Amino acid sequence: LFDAFMNVGTGVKTIKVLESHDVNDGIEKVYNEIKVGTNQNITLDLNGKTIIHDIGNITIMQSGYLEIIDNVGSGKYRLENEKFKTESNGKLVLTSGTIEAERDNASNIIYNMGSGYFTMNGGQIRVISKVGYCNAIRQYATTPIYINGGEIIVEGETRATGINYGDNGAVYITGGKITATAKKL
Repeated sequence: LFDAFMNVGTGVKTIKVLESHDVNDGIEKVYNEIKVGTNQNITLDLNGKTIIHDIGNITIMQSGYLEIIDNVGSGKYRLENEKFKTESNGKLVLTSGTIEAERDNASNIIYNMGSGYFTMNGGQIRVISKVGYCNAIRQYATTPIYINGGEIIVEGETRATGINYGDNGAVYITGGKITATAKKL
């Protein structure tokens, strides 16, 4: 998958996942950030498969566009240590499929910052926070995020939030469901 993103080129493209795998499997375990940028409009079809991403953020920037779909219904993008990050007019759209993570402390799964955009039309974001705090979505951009459908599930030992709202931007919710539970306060 890492190579597919690196070699996709510009224009409107679809990357279809053919088998479940670890993004960093078979390459040196170094920080490998996936970037979607200028003139890139990419649809990632999970195709019912599971992707494990453990080293390097997925950054959508410079007017790049990434839409995550799952045409089968059981596809997952599992983030072990990193996050999806939007900035500089980058746009991330979750239409179907699941983004999931289990974290120890101080993390965001979707980090909307600067002038990035995030839209959730469907699918699921599922987060388990084992220690400390964890946000499914961190809104820290001057631009809005839109929740039109889907489900955000956050479970935690202490502080777990569905959407953590900063000082900027806006959050528009017209549909979907948010469930956040903490075992201790």
